[in-house]
Amino acid sequence: MKKIIEYAKKAILKAGADKVACTFIKSEKHELNVVSGEISLFRTTFDTNLYLSGILENKKGTITINKLAESEIDAAADQVLDFARSSKADKANDIAEMQESKEFQSGPIEADLEKMYFRLKEFMEHAEEAYPKAIIEEINFDFSKRTSLIMNSNGVDFKTKKGVYTFVVMFTSKEGTKTSSFNYAAYQTKDMDTPFKDCGSIDRLLEQSSEQLETFSIPEKFVGNVIFTPDCLDTVIGNITDYLYQTAVNHINIQLNNVILFSTCLFRFKSTNASTSFCST
Repeated sequence: MKKIIEYAKKAILKAGADKVACTFIKSEKHELNVVSGEISLFRTTFDTNLYLSGILENKKGTITINKLAESEIDAAADQVLDFARSSKADKANDIAEMQESKEFQSGPIEADLEKMYFRLKEFMEHAEEAYPKAIIEEINFDFSKRTSLIMNSNGVDFKTKKGVYTFVVMFTSKEGTKTSSFNYAAYQTKDMDTPFKDCGSIDRLLEQSSEQLETFSIPEKFVGNVIFTPDCLDTVIGNITDYLYQTAVNHINIQLNNVILFSTCLFRFKSTNASTSFCST
């Protein structure tokens, strides 16, 4: 990996860049899938990406490639400079200063496949026994490993290794002709020491799914408080941050005050149980 990223850095400098930054990412994923209550898939996938960035006279060009032959890197380096020349100059375009070379690691480096299968079967058996009305529509359970090399023309040289397990379950409940809405729960962990039924809000949401078979309409209009559960928080905040991200730069200063006012009104946190309440004003 290091030989490839070093070649890429030199190629962009040779093409005419003043400054260069490159990131080489190699990913590996082991995945177990459950569909309609049955384990239906086990697969391992690999992915490799080389991110190239060059700055010329405060103009920046970037490109991503996954073909790593020297001829492909040379062609990509030329494209980086073409993109830079056609972009607008910005003094803010820069790269990190020289820092001490370091390696970082988070989580396991290799998947424990036997334990993955054990935890998956354990969860399916628990769901069937504890919540007989629940229907497990789909489970995506994977271990992802990512190795990254980060280098630039100032001498920055970092290496990171990250491994994480991700468990996502989608479910509904059914009794006779009654069916609850689809719901899902997700959890990430660096180990599998804890059964998934005891992780995050997975078990609570399964229990609520069965309870939601009996629903009724609000009989009339009312003015009052609406309580959001903790699982809604990322969606609500995500809508606000997406709005900020997508708003045009020339409108952001005008819109920002309104969003801050809205978000201040929207959230009132209760530290005792991490719940969130809605302000109706």
